[in-house]
Amino acid sequence: MNVQDRRRILGPIEAKPLAFPETKSTSNEETTVVLPEFQAPSIQTNLLKNCNGSCIIENENTSILSSIYGPRSTRSNLFESRCLINVTIKSAVFPTSELKELSSFLINVLESFVCLELYPKAGIDVFINLNIEQVSDLSWYIPYIMMSIVLGLVDAGIEISDLPGCGFNDNNAICFTKNGSEVIGIWRDKGDIKDESSFGDSLDICKDQYLQIKGLMASYLLSKLDDDKST
Repeated sequence: MNVQDRRRILGPIEAKPLAFPETKSTSNEETTVVLPEFQAPSIQTNLLKNCNGSCIIENENTSILSSIYGPRSTRSNLFESRCLINVTIKSAVFPTSELKELSSFLINVLESFVCLELYPKAGIDVFINLNIEQVSDLSWYIPYIMMSIVLGLVDAGIEISDLPGCGFNDNNAICFTKNGSEVIGIWRDKGDIKDESSFGDSLDICKDQYLQIKGLMASYLLSKLDDDKST
């Protein structure tokens, strides 16, 4: 007779049954993350002495430092009739692939308002350091990054055609110039633009934010000009 040992079935006396966590029902709806609204940051330029221009933008969620080098002669043997722009972004949070994509986007935006023809066979290097990153969405930083770049360029004495800026809404960032009459860049990260109506809504919100940012930059530059005259 084949007798099976019960210990092979029950295990040791002190054994406890395995307890598995209950499986939660998965929903097709993604969890929406509410991003902070735009907050007027503190602005300070001319911080670094080893570059031509610099600007730091800070609020409770971020600290962004832009440093500008140039215009300076390039090592290329080819004659370039316009200045070449390079943008490098450093971050401890976001992957390199996303940062490179944003760098290319910013280069295209900069080429639309920097007077590149004034600096033939020269280059401008823009370095951006995201020192404090409290928000996990890269597109949220673009309006602040644009502020730091534009004011850094002004600090470096580089000619620009306008004070451009950027607005943010629903994970979409839209860059403007000429008081909002011209769009110079659209960054669509995780944003949802379903139709012409939803795009128009985002456009209006981003435009209002851009006008607010332009006013902040203009006020800062005017106050700095008055301070320079008084000293």
